[in-house]
Amino acid sequence: MPVPKKRKSPARRDRRRANHDRIVLPPLTYCTNPECGAPVLPHHVCPDCGQYMGESVIKVVSVEEVEAKRKERREKAKASKADRAMAARGGRRPPGPAPAKTEEGEAGEDDEDEEKKR
Repeated sequence: MPVPKKRKSPARRDRRRANHDRIVLPPLTYCTNPECGAPVLPHHVCPDCGQYMGESVIKVVSVEEVEAKRKERREKAKASKADRAMAARGGRRPPGPAPAKTEEGEAGEDDEDEEKKR
């Protein structure tokens, strides 16, 4: 079995090992849409305009629209959670501040009238 005659110097050793840690940037091309021109990975849809090879492939949504939808979903989830909690308590109102007044009067008047009728 062959054995090296001399040790490799640290410089040679480190030069050989340096290639493992090298960071290579991916090759970039530019969007074919003349209005966009954003850098894009080859064979990928442009994230800015949603076009691939001159054809619109996906609908691009702005960050503001995404945030608005996310906020709307959170509000719906909170409302449904409150409705489930109220149903679990048998329709009773949760403890806390009194309900706001309506145009006809106080919010609790209708409930009191229904109780008197029974």
